[in-house]
Amino acid sequence: MPFAVTTRLMGLDGDGPDRLDEARLQRWTLALLAQGDGENQGSSAADHAEALAEYGEFTTELIRRRRREPGDDLVSRLVQAADQAGGHDDSQDGGIPEESLVYLTAGLTASGNESVAGALGNALLYLLGERPDHWPRLADPDTAERTAERLLHFIPLGDDEATIRRATAPVELGGTTIPAGSVVAISLGSANRDPAVHPEGLDADLDLPLAAPTLAFSAGPHYCIGAWRVRLEMRESLHRLATALPGLRLTTPVADIAWQLGGTTRSPARIPVDW
Repeated sequence: MPFAVTTRLMGLDGDGPDRLDEARLQRWTLALLAQGDGENQGSSAADHAEALAEYGEFTTELIRRRRREPGDDLVSRLVQAADQAGGHDDSQDGGIPEESLVYLTAGLTASGNESVAGALGNALLYLLGERPDHWPRLADPDTAERTAERLLHFIPLGDDEATIRRATAPVELGGTTIPAGSVVAISLGSANRDPAVHPEGLDADLDLPLAAPTLAFSAGPHYCIGAWRVRLEMRESLHRLATALPGLRLTTPVADIAWQLGGTTRSPARIPVDW
């Protein structure tokens, strides 16, 4: 499902040279997002470099075609916005360097697929492994929406919960002054679990609305541009799956689940189930 949404948004689901199959995107995503080491993924450093080169070439050609023949897709809009910012014509690049535009397009395609799939896998494993009584309740769309928000809030997508920021002005926190220009590592996951705000954490009823806005997608100018999409796909996936398969259950203990580990995500490699 995340792959179908990704390719539709990016205009990669047609029959022409832009068509992208799931196996190719998965290979490129593993390389771009550094999903584990070569041994874990059954690939060598040479395979990794080759995959990155292929992805870069594909994306570069994709941008060139969209510049010549724009369509109603996200890649075309990114190209148009970049070119308008710098008054693009045939003799010069737009306001955004072409290399940055290629990386942005490749990153959105890869992470848009991998992040949603990882978040959904983590949510499913938690629900089926630790809260199976709640699973049938997700057939109610409002319950599914509130549950999705709580799971996105409390279950991190990756092991690395810190995000790096630079202070643009002096700020005092907890009696300590952070000078302007200082680089700080902020734990959004810790903020989402602040016991003063969320005393029960995940132990609370999953149907309850959050006591405060989530920081799972960061905030301010760094707010995740795909937050709307993750929320939509998580909500609809949980709701429709629980409606179709109310008896869905794990067939393997959670402790025996194999994990796919990467630089930015941590999610089950597969979830054996029955219904």
